[in-house]
Amino acid sequence: MNTQRSRSYNFRSEMKTMFLILFSLAFTTKAQSNLATGESDIFISYGNTVIPEQIGIHKNDSFKWQVTDEATTIIADETQGSFFSYVFSVPGTFYVEIISVHSEQNHVCSNHGFSGSWKVEVSPVKISFDIQSIAFSSPLQADNLSSSIDISLPVHVSFYDNSISQIDIEQIRLSFQGANCDINCNYKNPGQKLMAGQSSIQFVASGKASKGTYVMLDFIDHNGLITTYYHTNEL
Repeated sequence: MNTQRSRSYNFRSEMKTMFLILFSLAFTTKAQSNLATGESDIFISYGNTVIPEQIGIHKNDSFKWQVTDEATTIIADETQGSFFSYVFSVPGTFYVEIISVHSEQNHVCSNHGFSGSWKVEVSPVKISFDIQSIAFSSPLQADNLSSSIDISLPVHVSFYDNSISQIDIEQIRLSFQGANCDINCNYKNPGQKLMAGQSSIQFVASGKASKGTYVMLDFIDHNGLITTYYHTNEL
């Protein structure tokens, strides 16, 4: 009996690891494409940093960098430390230039010696998901999804100043990921307005899913950044 439990746990752990690897590969592929062209915008919220995956550079890579505003004034550079520690504290449009990347993994990475630039759009809206408090109206199983399941999640919204007082729930999306799954996620309360502070958002999920499948739920904010819930039990 203990052996069966151990095998079940190990299998769930392996599935979660596989999801992480697949998601990482997908994100890295997009990021490497951005790195090659230097043409794609980066979207973040005020008070946040750019993460390495958004530009396809490893956290430990060394390079020169600078951030300029729309007036081309340099407001930060490598003398202030790591670029990935630089906080964009105010909303607006900024430009990042990265020069002469030196990768410790240059034998497997194509970004060694690369230079490029990106436009960073910093939003005055910040959204965070309390993924640990996700709730389902019924167990997340294939049979229940064939009818519908309500999914609730606490979300915290903050604004840089009083120029914005609310956002539409439609700025948040939910996507199911899993083999042999075709799940639609609709807003339970379309048109809901989210004010500053904590709110609860609800989705209605329904569709076809194979029993025994492992799934993950991607909550996507207005910047396109993803917070993932990994469901460790089979559908």
